[in-house]
Amino acid sequence: MPLPAHHQLRLICALALAAAGVLLAAPAGLVPWGRLVHGALQSWPWPLLPALVSAVLLAAAALMPRHDLGAAGAAGAAAGRRGDYTAMALGLLLLAEPMVQLLVLAWNAWHPPSLASVAAVLPASTTASDAGSAAGAARLIAVALLAPVAEEAFFRGALLPWLDLAWRGVRGGRLLAMAVSSAAFAAAHGDPVQVVISLPLGLLLAHVRLRADALGGCMVAHACHNSLFLFVGPGLVSAPWMAPVLATGGAVLVSMAWLHQRRPLAAHRHLHAVAVMLGATSLIVLTYPHYRLLQDLLWVRAAHGVVVGWPVDNEVLLERLELQRRHGRLDAARRAALNDRLEALPCVRLPGGNPRQTLVLAALDPGRLAAGTRKEQAYDRLLDLSDTRARPALTAAAQALGLAHAEDFVAVLTIHPEMVPAWMPLGQDPAVCLALLEATSGHRRRMLLAALEHTFPGGVAALLLRLPAGQVGALDRRHLYGNYPGARALIERLDPERRAAWLAIEEP
Repeated sequence: MPLPAHHQLRLICALALAAAGVLLAAPAGLVPWGRLVHGALQSWPWPLLPALVSAVLLAAAALMPRHDLGAAGAAGAAAGRRGDYTAMALGLLLLAEPMVQLLVLAWNAWHPPSLASVAAVLPASTTASDAGSAAGAARLIAVALLAPVAEEAFFRGALLPWLDLAWRGVRGGRLLAMAVSSAAFAAAHGDPVQVVISLPLGLLLAHVRLRADALGGCMVAHACHNSLFLFVGPGLVSAPWMAPVLATGGAVLVSMAWLHQRRPLAAHRHLHAVAVMLGATSLIVLTYPHYRLLQDLLWVRAAHGVVVGWPVDNEVLLERLELQRRHGRLDAARRAALNDRLEALPCVRLPGGNPRQTLVLAALDPGRLAAGTRKEQAYDRLLDLSDTRARPALTAAAQALGLAHAEDFVAVLTIHPEMVPAWMPLGQDPAVCLALLEATSGHRRRMLLAALEHTFPGGVAALLLRLPAGQVGALDRRHLYGNYPGARALIERLDPERRAAWLAIEEP
């Protein structure tokens, strides 16, 4: 039946308004006005853009003519199953979340890195830390309340019933209505990574809406989904332990929804619910090792793309990697696999060297970097390690290279004396300094002693006096006597073997 003229006008205005809201939220590089809009609204302390888009979608939903969902929706509403389908929707969403995470990692693994993909693979931090602030509260309201209500009101509350009615006589029309409304919902999120997340979510919620007319349940499930990403942060996608937790929670919710359905079931419905929960939990436990293997493979491929292709300062990249290690998203297996992939497909070498490749390999496994460095590579890699501020892993890599390639180590310290306190922390780790000193001889040892004396004036005597008897040479005695007037008294306090070694050498 054709719509009345005023309903057609309302329909056209509603669709145009919704399209305007979607285009308003489009990524900065996708539409000509994107950079202007995002730049103007980014300075606002309140998340104004999501609020504006939500307001536009709510207005579009209010303008859309109301449509009946038909027999299936009416039967679901008459049976009073909205509450049951709220729990069911949320449970199914949690069960689907691990698969959505794999889709996001797969997309990132085969596409150039974007800000959203970097946030998913190497997130800067979680967002829960600012939840108590005014900005965090505003973000919570906009993302976890306004956006779910507005998006569900339009896409599932208005657009989906209209499409369902328009294609009711077409074979597969209901499935087509679900697909089109979900595709529009995904397109409204703009960024490809968010599209990958929102498309399965839209299909699931569209099924719930058509199955039980439970728009409120869709809003609750959508709000819980957004809150999950808001509080856990984008690291949810790459956290190894998150998938079984979410899937188990989904299994519990689905079984509870089954148990509390008001529609009469078989006589032993409690046993049915328990069987559903135990069966789903067993499946999760049995498949998790395979899931984890696939997740790690996709994460490593995606992380390699970020490391190689993300145009950002190396300091920022190293900070992201260190953060993943602290939060358990970069364990030993992932570090080893990412190291293998970087060695097979290294970062682009720049005219002045390859600092990113060296720095990332050192951050992943300092010992492996040093062990795999050939003599002709040592000098360049030590120079690369001096390219950024000192970090424990980078320092460990430089020290390991110094023990294996002492001449190159001293040569780099000579032209970069600012690295001496980090690579040879005389006050914090004299044992490492002693080992590095023992690795040198002749002119290199003299240069190293001079660099240490310049950085730690008055502190090198204690290091020299810790040398084993067989390591004491004329250069060491010359440095000690030349810089420390009380050197003879210090020597007299040594054990007999080392005292004899120092005194056996003829004074200059």
